[in-house]
Amino acid sequence: QKMNIVTSVIASFLDVITSAAIFVAILSVLILIDPFVSLIAVTGFGLSYLLLALVTKSILSTNSSVISAEQTLTVRFLQEGLGAIRDIILEGTQKVFISIYKNSISSLLYATGINRVITLAPRYVMETFGMVLVAVLAFYLHRSSESGIEAALPTLGALAIAAQRLLPLLQQFYAGWSNIQGAGAPVNDVLKLLTLRREENHLNESAQCLDFKSSLRLEQVTFKYADTARVVLSDVTFTIKKNSVVGVVGTTGSGKSTLLDLIMGLLEPTTGSVCVDGEKVTKTNIDSWRRKISHVPQSIFLLDASIAENIAFGVPFDEIDFNKLKTAATRACLDECIENELGGYLAPVGERGIRLSGGQRQRLGIARALYSEAEVLILDEATSALDAFTEEGVMSNIMELRSHITIIMNSHRVTTLASCDVIFSLSTGMVTEHGSYKSFCESI
Repeated sequence: QKMNIVTSVIASFLDVITSAAIFVAILSVLILIDPFVSLIAVTGFGLSYLLLALVTKSILSTNSSVISAEQTLTVRFLQEGLGAIRDIILEGTQKVFISIYKNSISSLLYATGINRVITLAPRYVMETFGMVLVAVLAFYLHRSSESGIEAALPTLGALAIAAQRLLPLLQQFYAGWSNIQGAGAPVNDVLKLLTLRREENHLNESAQCLDFKSSLRLEQVTFKYADTARVVLSDVTFTIKKNSVVGVVGTTGSGKSTLLDLIMGLLEPTTGSVCVDGEKVTKTNIDSWRRKISHVPQSIFLLDASIAENIAFGVPFDEIDFNKLKTAATRACLDECIENELGGYLAPVGERGIRLSGGQRQRLGIARALYSEAEVLILDEATSALDAFTEEGVMSNIMELRSHITIIMNSHRVTTLASCDVIFSLSTGMVTEHGSYKSFCESI
């Protein structure tokens, strides 16, 4: 929406330039014909538009801020209303959400409408004013000329033709200016987006390659989000050996998910470093590191496409390896379900996976991670929606891969971490203890 406004502003800017150039050319010819009449015409029309611009400038600026804010809010309210449709229907709160959206869209449309009126309405007033001005000048020339009205006809004709061209040019100039003025806030929003730092490592063929042969180490890692003073992780130091299974436990808010995001390179440590085989993960090699990782979050994002396309996420359909696809689905305990219940691998999952249960969506996410055959598998509460029997089967199949992949997982269920070589316990952003599953259970 805001990009469309920017496009219209660019067009308005070009209109302002062209109308100003043509205006100057016509005015120059008019001055050669009659400087006095030209001065009156330009002064009358010009001052009228200038006065109008001064009066409407603050209104246009205020409306531009309203348009910018409400464009964002209308999309937000619409997404929230559709995203929570089940709860809205059950609780009967349709009127509340409709009212919130209506108020926002009404403010947006009202501000847009006022700006359109301010931009277009002066044209009709100025055309009337131009006709009156020509009539007044005709009367003046008739009274002041000894030869009568006939002698003034050439001047009046030139003035009438010039006014016919000058008025639309002035209106075009004013409309362009008001459009620019009324779009100031949305344009600034777009400019802010354009000045954001972009990471283009994935486009850089010469990006440094990072091999993972021995260990992954977090060295005195501290992290806090930019908009808060609260430290999420503080002085975290530990080592993860390649092809080991590592568990991370802790209460809600202890920093488990943030720790995994730092390991994956999705967040950058405030202080400290993440090192792979002693080499620090930096902007030059982070893309290489990310390509070695598969991630299974608690909430799985699904395309409105087939099951096969969702498992082979990001792979063109004609390049999908269905043998590898079925192997990944089998390890996620999903193959029989796909064949017998869901209609096969080409069956659609629906928008946001509406045709799948919570457990099926989570197993599909696990199958997606296994399909990529990455060196590091990160499970972030990846089995929380599974029953105990299915979870045991999935984890047993995943553990069969432990000889050639590194597995890092967190879970609220301590039993999920039974196969871990080492478990790290987080509390208030710090590693308070670590050890084997057995020693960890004994400490509890």
